[in-house]
Amino acid sequence: MKTALLVVAVVTVAWPASALPARHTADVLEPGHWSIGAFDPLRVGVTRDVELATHPILDLLLSPNVEARVLFRRVGALRVTGEYGVSVPTFAMRLTQGYLFPSWEKSDNRIGWFVVPSVGLAVSYGEKTVATGRMTTSIGVPIGRNDATTMDTWAPLELLLAPALTGFRSHLTLGLDHPITGWLRGRVSVDGWLIGPSDPPKSQVFLGASGALDLRVSERGTLTLGAIVYDYDQRRTVVERGDDGRWQRKRVRSLDVWPMLDFVYRR
Repeated sequence: MKTALLVVAVVTVAWPASALPARHTADVLEPGHWSIGAFDPLRVGVTRDVELATHPILDLLLSPNVEARVLFRRVGALRVTGEYGVSVPTFAMRLTQGYLFPSWEKSDNRIGWFVVPSVGLAVSYGEKTVATGRMTTSIGVPIGRNDATTMDTWAPLELLLAPALTGFRSHLTLGLDHPITGWLRGRVSVDGWLIGPSDPPKSQVFLGASGALDLRVSERGTLTLGAIVYDYDQRRTVVERGDDGRWQRKRVRSLDVWPMLDFVYRR
């Protein structure tokens, strides 16, 4: 306990006037500034109103992607930003064909080329405590032959590939970022996703909620600790006794909890 208090005291003295910025908001980075995380995207400020972002991990997994974020308006504590992106997930899907689509390992089925453009709008309000709403829609545009169909897999992976495999993915999120001290912030959000239809049919709605703490661990480094919960239909069934005493198989939704761990470096 004494050690923990000593650490808190040292951190507080070391960064008394350097408050952590809110994350996942409508704000864009200043020109020449950048940030990158193990999972957070690489963000680069281009002008006062334009920021470019890309996910390096997805790039390494052969899914080239880039997003331009354009600050439309700032009036007092209100910021409105347009978000425009494009990705090409075909390389990654083909690389994992024998795993994500195991029956295709020795078949003639092929994953076609896809270009996935996306457009979104982020609105943030507040300076210290920041509330943010974001709506994004991504469309899968097939190019040539494609035999790929939907998967019943983990929610993050299923949502990532949903535009290509189901036609589209729409995402609505509402979040709140609040400063606890100058070196610690807390974030919570609720999320909803709608993806395209699948065959055989299942619920197209995914729900989620997350909570995280951002802890300054150096002058430019931030550690994120948290968790995200997904509620979705994975075609899971259970056997239950009905009111008439008979056993019957019933469809139930899956509930998964994933940890959030990241380190973000800013310049």
